[in-house]
Amino acid sequence: MKQTGENKNSVSDEPSDKLQYIFFKGYFKSVEKFIKASEEQLEFETQDELRETPLMVAVRAGISNIETIQVIIELGGRCITLRCALQLFMMYNYYRSIIFPKHKAK
Repeated sequence: MKQTGENKNSVSDEPSDKLQYIFFKGYFKSVEKFIKASEEQLEFETQDELRETPLMVAVRAGISNIETIQVIIELGGRCITLRCALQLFMMYNYYRSIIFPKHKAK
């Protein structure tokens, strides 16, 4: 139950929000287990005004959540907002630059 003055974006007692919390925290093995048990969970939205899907929540958490993001995408998660798509694109480019750094010409 939410109390007065509580952050509107905090996790509530709603079951789908508890799952979204798992997506945000990056528990990728749990994410994979939950999604494989019920693929409709990919479309669940948060119960706050943001109405985010699991992928959107995971992307908002940032680059440290890359494994969870990868699992969600492999299982069919989609970005349904421009903000999510842009964040995912920037994250991908950042991650790629770390793994495959450009060599400077001599």
